[in-house]
This record gives sequence, structure tokens and C-alpha cells, in this order.
Amino acid sequence: MPHAKVERVLYRGAPATLDFSAALAQAGPIQIELIEQHNDGPSAYRDVFPKGQEGFHHVAMMTDDFDAEVERHRLEGSMAATQGMFGDMRFVYLDTRARLGHMTEIIDDRDSIKQIFKMISDAAADWDGANPVRYL
Repeated sequence: MPHAKVERVLYRGAPATLDFSAALAQAGPIQIELIEQHNDGPSAYRDVFPKGQEGFHHVAMMTDDFDAEVERHRLEGSMAATQGMFGDMRFVYLDTRARLGHMTEIIDDRDSIKQIFKMISDAAADWDGANPVRYL
């Protein structure tokens, strides 16, 4: 997903701009996401890795009660680092580094994102190694 279209981006509560590309793969039941931030603005990505550095960033979970899940983490001391909209799906990266050693992404349970995730999983199921890069 080159230059993923995200809207209503907030970084730690303030309006922000986020320009990134993501490559997604599936290994059995685990989805792997490689992210490259293109702009120099603040983000949950830059909080963990300055420009030019890389490594493990976050785990993600999908929830059917987005607001309650975010509030549960807030009560445990984890604040929203970056949040926004991807189509009709809300997402937030919670700064859970102090408790868990990494960011945690909460994804709003929507059919649109489940269809994308299924497409990725299906493409990986019988992949023969040909055409490793495919665009959404």
C-alpha cells in the first residue's frame, strides 16, 4: 500500500500529517506489516525509531468495542500516540512501551478491513514465490 490514505490523523491529541507505505504479508495465522514513514513529522513510528532506524514496532488487535478498548488502556496508563481513519476504520497506536515494550495498535472491527486482511491471507495460502509485490 504505497502512501496509504489516512485521514483525521492526531499525534498525541494534536492534528498531524502522516505519509507512510505499508507492505503486508501472512505467515500462517500471523500478519506481518512492514512500514516506512515518508514524512518527517512526529508519529508513533518516529517515537520508537528515528528516521533511518528500524525494528519491531507494535502488535495489533481488532475490537468490536473500539472506545472501550482504548479507554481500558488509558486507565492502565497507555495514551494514544497516533490515531486516525483508514477508510471507515478507526485505528490508534497506544504507547504501551512502558508496560509491554512496544506500541499496541487497536483496530476498529469493520468488514472493509477484514476483507483486506482476508485477501492478504488468501494470497499467501498457496503462494508459489512468484510476484512477491502486489498492490492493493
